[in-house]
Amino acid sequence: MKHIFYKPFLAYFCGLFNSIVYFYNRKGDETELADILEIYADVSFDSECIHENLYLSLQKGTSSDNDTQNLRSILNNIRSSGTKFVLSLQPHVVAFDNNTLYNESKDIFYKDSSGDIYQGSYLGLPVAYPDYTHKNIKGFAENLIKWIHEKLGEKTISGFVLSENWLQDDSVDEVYNSSFKYYPENINIQMQYTIPWNLSTSDDRHDVHMEIHNSYGSLQYNTLKAVDVSTISATEDISDFFIASASKTFGDNEPEISDNFNTSWDYFKMYLDKILFSSITGDYMVGLPICGDTDTYNKILHESLCIRWYEAAATMPYFRVSSGDPYRDPSNLNTNYSTDLVRKIIERRKMLQDYYYTIITTSLPLVRPLYFDYFNDTATFFLEGCV
Repeated sequence: MKHIFYKPFLAYFCGLFNSIVYFYNRKGDETELADILEIYADVSFDSECIHENLYLSLQKGTSSDNDTQNLRSILNNIRSSGTKFVLSLQPHVVAFDNNTLYNESKDIFYKDSSGDIYQGSYLGLPVAYPDYTHKNIKGFAENLIKWIHEKLGEKTISGFVLSENWLQDDSVDEVYNSSFKYYPENINIQMQYTIPWNLSTSDDRHDVHMEIHNSYGSLQYNTLKAVDVSTISATEDISDFFIASASKTFGDNEPEISDNFNTSWDYFKMYLDKILFSSITGDYMVGLPICGDTDTYNKILHESLCIRWYEAAATMPYFRVSSGDPYRDPSNLNTNYSTDLVRKIIERRKMLQDYYYTIITTSLPLVRPLYFDYFNDTATFFLEGCV
């Protein structure tokens, strides 16, 4: 592994967060609230989402009163400890008759060729997909915020992570290329596990989804940012919320998350390369999973790699731990030595906040490769040479 060179101690001050972004997210296939609460653990990060599928579990309407009370208790503890709660918000709306998000907004969902609401599949659930170009989408977004307040309470949420908003559809496991006979195979692969390209938008224009597919994440982001909470008697200002998106249009600079990182030295290098390159092209806030997020992780074999990954991430703008089991938070590392060392790394990062805030008053990229500052030295021109 080459020695790591990058501009150190640069970070990002994000609106309502009032601190550098430290984010923890547990992932998995759980969609029942009882199962999500059973595996929940407080990891003492500055912000967390409890579980990526919390939003879906609340839509199902199968939670007991006891589970709902336990969730409220956890949220109260999070808020009283000063931790920020960020709701992971998939675009999927569970197509159950008892789900008010589905029943009261049927006009804004994508339709199939027969004019019926298209139902895909996500984590074994039947789901519908909002069209964020629909003329009534503002009303849906306002109803969504009201619904969240009813389920979780006001002044509970500090932001959203818009996950799976390339419109994951588990039912599309094979693409028949009769419509695009001459497309290369890699294009057909890209069309798997997302909604069909020819679904129509659900208003009178009848445009096909393919025309806005690559903009969907940005459309969702902008719609939520534009919600005027004064119209729904709420007290938060969503324009100040931290909102990160899993997909975006090139040129947009909203916070971004990426997933499907293996745990390996090669992916660690890719982690550094992506953040450095993204920063100088306008993406200042890229949240990649520390120690990866796939099942390639082995807590014994990858102990030293995870320590090095935490060390590097401590100087990055967006400090994000996000994975399923086996988890990668400090308390789940292989030894007490690793756990203590990583916690010290996190504390040192917090001690540098004042310096971070000074840096962000400049118009320079928050973190950048060496050639940005040392452009007269041709040895720094290759990105790989900076890592």
